[in-house]
Amino acid sequence: KGEDYKDARRALQTLLFDYQNAGMIATRFIGGQRVNRFHRGDVGAAEPLVPIPASKQRAALNMVCEKVFKPGNFALSPQLLRALGREHWRHWGMRAGPHSFPYYDTVLNVQSWVLYGLINPETLTRMIDTESKIDATDDLLTVPELFSSVSEAVFGNLIVAKSLSGIGTARKPLVSTVQRNLQRHYVSELIAMTIEDESGLTPSAIRNLVRLESRMILARLVEVLGREQASPDQLHLDPYTRGHLEAMISRLTQALNAKYRIGQ
Repeated sequence: KGEDYKDARRALQTLLFDYQNAGMIATRFIGGQRVNRFHRGDVGAAEPLVPIPASKQRAALNMVCEKVFKPGNFALSPQLLRALGREHWRHWGMRAGPHSFPYYDTVLNVQSWVLYGLINPETLTRMIDTESKIDATDDLLTVPELFSSVSEAVFGNLIVAKSLSGIGTARKPLVSTVQRNLQRHYVSELIAMTIEDESGLTPSAIRNLVRLESRMILARLVEVLGREQASPDQLHLDPYTRGHLEAMISRLTQALNAKYRIGQ
């Protein structure tokens, strides 16, 4: 009581920033290595580079998927969002933001940075390189497992065979706006790696895996539209979800069928 509503906005922004930082810290375990500075012969000396155990990498990956990518993690009440007042005072170093709190953009910013921490070229290259540093009998978190886990968390029942059902409406879409935004961003990242040329930062082995993952996602999305036509009493897509699926199908199809033109 008696406090300015802008303080609520500032508090929420701080919490979301900390949430994002926690997710980014977790992503550093994926493909991570411990660097030791012992000299040979030192008591208790470890090897200069020791890959993070696969169990810890999976725990970090599962945490990120569960807490950042899966639906429901950023469900804020309309009452709270209406109470997030803005700063009206203008002076050096202070800029007033929009009256309406940019909820969807803010959430996507958190998710996109954490996603980048997992699938950026440096992390993926290090994961491929780690394969040569792990004994054949030891456990290893592989790049295919990484993409499979992320795709399942981002798309959920859209890519799990015949698991999406229900009657969607514009008021109650089958796929929420937060999840559609994340899916659109993830597909954009996959497309960027798929069409990257040989001089790009992404290794060719990764690009091949990304194409496989993109084809899998495309096939599952096409299957969803087909099931709606075959069983409209069990699955009826709302306009938001249908338009979203058709747009992603179109983009993925064009990317997978893209051709290079040399000299143009």
